Amino acid sequence: MLFRDTRDILEVGLPILFWATPVFYSREMAPRLLRPALALNPLSSFIEASRRALLDAQAPSGQQLALMAGWLTVMFGSGLWMFLRQKHRFAEEA
Repeated sequence: MLFRDTRDILEVGLPILFWATPVFYSREMAPRLLRPALALNPLSSFIEASRRALLDAQAPSGQQLALMAGWLTVMFGSGLWMFLRQKHRFAEEA
């Protein structure tokens, strides 16, 4: 099966993604060395936009909306590409 190792990768990757997502702290509170890594975290833009809306009562900035749209486009595109590439194998692996 193509996705046999996915479970093992997710068991390591998801906790790292969880702890590297600034939920209870803002990106500005993180050390300067870690800020670029937080910027690369796909969940950070969604959390920051939610924090801005809920805590600051402001709409997300255009940059935040563009970043979220970019992440959504990349994730949807990669998922669609993978599905179209492997859809013939789904029935035999289920």
